[in-house]
Amino acid sequence: MTTGDLGAELLDSLRALTIATRDLRQEAAQFLSHPEASLENLQATINSLGQGKPAKRVVVPQDYLRQWQEFLTGTCKQLESRAVRYLCWEPEVATDGRFQDYLDREEYQNLSARSLQGLVRSCHALWSPTFATGSIAARVRRRLQSYQGANRFLSRWRDALPMILGSRGTENFADDLLKHLQPIKTHCDSWGIEEQSLYTQQAI
Repeated sequence: MTTGDLGAELLDSLRALTIATRDLRQEAAQFLSHPEASLENLQATINSLGQGKPAKRVVVPQDYLRQWQEFLTGTCKQLESRAVRYLCWEPEVATDGRFQDYLDREEYQNLSARSLQGLVRSCHALWSPTFATGSIAARVRRRLQSYQGANRFLSRWRDALPMILGSRGTENFADDLLKHLQPIKTHCDSWGIEEQSLYTQQAI
């Protein structure tokens, strides 16, 4: 490397250092004048710690829906365990008294966290004032009340049982929405509740 090349390289390094110093000064000034804006992402991360994530809605395979129909006609006496887990996400099945009877009879009292979330989502999908005071809502409410697992959304739902599955659940959810003054989607996401469900529409 010649003396000229070395000088040019040093000059480029000094220019890069000058630009970096200027950028750091600008970022420091911005942080000092608006620290709350600079910490938004950090605060969001902190707030999300320990929240857990709600289970995503599943599409029930046709084989399992067919198996349920065969069960109703008596040609199938026993549902596959995997079919039961999926059927908890099918509102018309999950809220059928015969399905709830099957869960009790086959000792499915302690459902998995995903299946229990499916039952609650199914209830919300078909929610109405009549449904809210009916026996199916009461049975799913008891299942949620007895949940002892580590899923944070289910634990939160259990602690807010009157709102999640109570007879005045939608009124309570509406009050909570007004209290926090959040966009509807944001509030639903924070509770792990389906924004497009009849439950949410009634609350709105």
